[in-house]
Amino acid sequence: MQTLYLDAFSGISGDMFLGVLLDLGLDFEQLKTELAKLHVHGYELTQQREAQSSIYGTSFDVQVAGGKDHGFVEHHHHQHEAGHHHDHEARHLADIEALIDGSDLSDTVK
Repeated sequence: MQTLYLDAFSGISGDMFLGVLLDLGLDFEQLKTELAKLHVHGYELTQQREAQSSIYGTSFDVQVAGGKDHGFVEHHHHQHEAGHHHDHEARHLADIEALIDGSDLSDTVK
């Protein structure tokens, strides 16, 4: 058994955490396969090896149909500069639990 100690003393975002897991050997294609079992559509996962200030790592991102996912956003309606309207709809805990319960994920994962 191996142990990973994560010292995220000032927090860590989901994309940063998944980038670390990919660097540690998480299979990107298997991740996509498992997430597809949630039956959520309209997104694309990307990964790219990057370097910043001589520190190398994997950049992980989620692209949603309307552009980059900016995390949790309450439902609201706003107008962009070009006159386009855009809606954001948040998923709350009950919605997420229903997605997981209705998914094809194994009972152990659920």
